[in-house]
Amino acid sequence: MTATMNISEIIARVKASQSALGDGRDARSENERADYWGQYNTHQQVISALMNLPSDIAREEQHLADLEARRADVVAKFAELETAIADFTDWRTVPDARARDAEWQRQWDLRRALQRLEEGTLLKAPGGCHERLGDLDQRIGEVRDHRDRARSALDAHLKAAVALLGAAVAG
Repeated sequence: MTATMNISEIIARVKASQSALGDGRDARSENERADYWGQYNTHQQVISALMNLPSDIAREEQHLADLEARRADVVAKFAELETAIADFTDWRTVPDARARDAEWQRQWDLRRALQRLEEGTLLKAPGGCHERLGDLDQRIGEVRDHRDRARSALDAHLKAAVALLGAAVAG
C-alpha cells in the first residue's frame, strides 16, 4: 500500500479515517469514550508524525551534506599541506643565505600550518578556522544517527497508518 501511495495521500486517508470516528461526546459509556479518545489520539499522532518527519529527515540530510563538504575541505587541505611538505628540498643545500633562510621559514610555516590544521586552529578566512577532523567525524556520526532515527520513526508511523487504515476498512 505504501509503495503505491505517497505520504500526502496516506495523511489524507488517515484524516478521513479520523473523521469517520465520529464525535466522542456521542459515546454511551466510559469505555466507549476511552476507546474513542485512544483511537483519536493515535490518528492525531500518526498524522502529526507523517506531516513533520519528512521535513525533519530533509533537514538532517542537508546538515549532513554541509558537514561532509566541510570535512572534504579539511581533507583536501591536509593533502595539500602534506604534498607541499613531501616536496621539500633540503634547505641546507641552498647556496644563497637569504634563499636558505627563506626556504627554512617556508618549510617551518608549512609544518606549523599542518600542526594547526590538526589542532583546528588553522585560519581559512578572516574569522574562520578549519575544524578538527575528529570533531567533524563525531558530528557527522551524530547527524547520521538523528537522520536514521527519524527514518525509522517515519517507517514505524507509516506502518501504524497502514494498520489504522486496515482497521478502518475492516471496522
